[in-house]
Amino acid sequence: MKICKSCATELSDELTFCTNCGSKQNMNSFCGGCGNKLNDKDELCTKCGRSINYSPESTETIPVNEPYVQIKKRSKSLIFIIGGVLIVGIIGIFFAFWNGGINQRGNSVGNIVNGGLATVQGDWIYYSNLNAIYKIRTNDTERTRICNDRAFYINVIGDWIYYQNCNDSESIYKIRIDGTERTKLNSDRSYDINVVGDWIFYINGSHNHYLYKMRTDGSERTQLNSDTCYYVNAFKDYVYYLNGNDNGYLYEIRTDGSERKRVYRGRVSYLNVIRATAYYHNGGFLMELNMVNDETEIIRGGDPHYINISDGWIYYRNGINTGPLNLYDGFLYKCRINGSDVTQLNDIAVNHINVVGDWVYYICDRGRLYRIRTNGKDNQLVN
Repeated sequence: MKICKSCATELSDELTFCTNCGSKQNMNSFCGGCGNKLNDKDELCTKCGRSINYSPESTETIPVNEPYVQIKKRSKSLIFIIGGVLIVGIIGIFFAFWNGGINQRGNSVGNIVNGGLATVQGDWIYYSNLNAIYKIRTNDTERTRICNDRAFYINVIGDWIYYQNCNDSESIYKIRIDGTERTKLNSDRSYDINVVGDWIFYINGSHNHYLYKMRTDGSERTQLNSDTCYYVNAFKDYVYYLNGNDNGYLYEIRTDGSERKRVYRGRVSYLNVIRATAYYHNGGFLMELNMVNDETEIIRGGDPHYINISDGWIYYRNGINTGPLNLYDGFLYKCRINGSDVTQLNDIAVNHINVVGDWVYYICDRGRLYRIRTNGKDNQLVN
């Protein structure tokens, strides 16, 4: 017995048509085209897609087996997509190594609020020893003097170094990383210089400490606000700063000068903005502000200064009163951003803490530049 594929009536095996509905029944056990074994309910061969009534003498057009073809097409498309992604990734990695890792911003905000004494691009560290600008390989080879300018707020992007030139009224200069084409960009007393992409953001000390920007070629010099600014942190879309006209409270403004607003009603110093979180000094405490929900948290006390955040660690000058005379030790410390794992790194009073790779550059109270490993080893005077 067999079952009609149309109405499910039981039929004798020899019947060609259903006695109930009249539909033609499958009399073939195998496909007439490819020999594939067929089931009673098959209308098309599952292997070649031909009709169950196909014979080699027929002129039937072979139907497309849609699910099979779509799977093949999707598989091929997926292969092409994966291959394309891999090729783009390989090209990106190649150019990243070939370019030595080009900076998108000239220095970290933590370094800039600490004077911008050092920065890194690729396998080169660029630094100022307060008498000249130098570069040195990250493996401590090929130390080279670039120029004799007394510099702060060093930024490096591509082939150019941007900096405050203390030998020329604290104006902004640029020079190629090979020491050529030294160029003056403005005549303003310029502080907290942040180079982001093609723009330079800075405090104009010649105009009430207002926030300014200009192109990296010195063009399009633009005033962004009328606030007395300190501790500028500039990014692609927003600039954060302390407003001296409003009790030192934290403000933000778009890089086009629009949407200026107060972010936090509280005094802030040594500002480090990391994503949507601001870290700062307030009233003797190291604080954290979530700028999304306006929640603040004390990370630790002890009056920490010269705060610089890098790779999940906070580096700072310790201000805790110690010893029989209750003097500040002023030594270099670090802790995790949650305040744990407090570690003393040296026994010299420090300021202007800059973190570059696995080195911390700082100025000691005798006015000389030192550096020490982030693990507290190899403390050394930088000649």
